[in-house]
Amino acid sequence: MRAVYDETGERGINSREGKRRGAAQEVWESWAEFKPFKRKTRKGDARSSAAARSGSDYTPENGESVWGSEAQNGDIVEYPLSDAIKAQHQDDRLRGVGLVVSRNIDRGDKDKLSLENLALVEIEPLYREPDSNVWRADPMEGAAFASLPDLRILRTEFNRVTDEWVILDELSHGCDSPSYAEEIIL
Repeated sequence: MRAVYDETGERGINSREGKRRGAAQEVWESWAEFKPFKRKTRKGDARSSAAARSGSDYTPENGESVWGSEAQNGDIVEYPLSDAIKAQHQDDRLRGVGLVVSRNIDRGDKDKLSLENLALVEIEPLYREPDSNVWRADPMEGAAFASLPDLRILRTEFNRVTDEWVILDELSHGCDSPSYAEEIIL
């Protein structure tokens, strides 16, 4: 279109066949073939895994929560809190609850990682409001990292529409949701 304007000016564009203002539709049609290959986010993949396991016959180790087994993407786990998080919240929690988002053991370059780093997983922290049994992604916390052997897999029910989990297992001693002031939650 720029070439037509440069050669003939505004009159040339107005007299152009079809009087199109642009070629946006053609561009979108040419990109349509690539849409099936769009990369999903890690959190989206983890939620898809959680949805597949929720309400199904999947239960780790015959329905009991499991310590130190291979947590998969989409599992809800108890994980040890870092010293920085303990100091920040000062609420006597030793462990938190979160969604496994990614595992280093699944990376394409895992051969280059040390054994210590190979066992690390990325966890999206969850929280619940006081007097509630519904857990949601914690918007106040960033990603947490823990080692696979330190995780405890929890049985849950997942509501995909609202991105909420109900934990079916008892939490271990020292594991709970962070407590925020009401002003922060609003």
